[in-house]
Amino acid sequence: MSAAFIKAASLGKTYTINTQSVEAIHDISFSVDKGEILTIMGPSGCGKTTLLNCLTGLDEPSSGEVWIDGKNIHTMPDNARSDYRARHMGFVFQYDNLLPVLTAEENVELPLVLTGVSLKDARQAAQEILARVGLEGRGHHKPAELSGGQRQRVAIARALVNKPLIIWADEPTGDLDDKTSVEIVELFLELNRTLQQTFIIVSHDPDLAARTQRIIRMKAGTIVEDTRNS
Repeated sequence: MSAAFIKAASLGKTYTINTQSVEAIHDISFSVDKGEILTIMGPSGCGKTTLLNCLTGLDEPSSGEVWIDGKNIHTMPDNARSDYRARHMGFVFQYDNLLPVLTAEENVELPLVLTGVSLKDARQAAQEILARVGLEGRGHHKPAELSGGQRQRVAIARALVNKPLIIWADEPTGDLDDKTSVEIVELFLELNRTLQQTFIIVSHDPDLAARTQRIIRMKAGTIVEDTRNS
């Protein structure tokens, strides 16, 4: 395989619904360089989230391969792939999915604790990443005590706390107002510049896409355009 950091090769995914086959994505191939930040766009139902799920190993493609940092993730045993995701990937979604009974700090440290990091080290790492996303001093607040933008920053901190190779974001600004969306986009760009992490973002937001380095557009399960922003 090539030296591309992420490589999708002839990816396809077909679902069976009521005995009928539905092809969600078809023959998708592209590569991503380490440290790149790109947006995947397209109308609802075009296969964006299916593609994301196949790229991350959350779903099995019907055909094709996904290589990340030289590893074919779909040939890994399930437990090894889950461990790889936990240690090397971060996820941000439209809804923050924070645990309401835990503080911001506890939500952020949870991924580290689940991978065996000591509570002391996890707490320190959570405090450091919360400060980086602009929430220093807010770690003891529960989600209900934070604004929507602050909760999404906590979710981003949680995705970053294990220092992942890749951040996958599915409609990360879809539940936010315009002002807060701009703040989250600026935060992504700053983190990409300072931490050199790779960001793959699924979004309907043209303003967000215009700020990233590259836009992949999908239609009816295939890539119809792949352009770089100047």
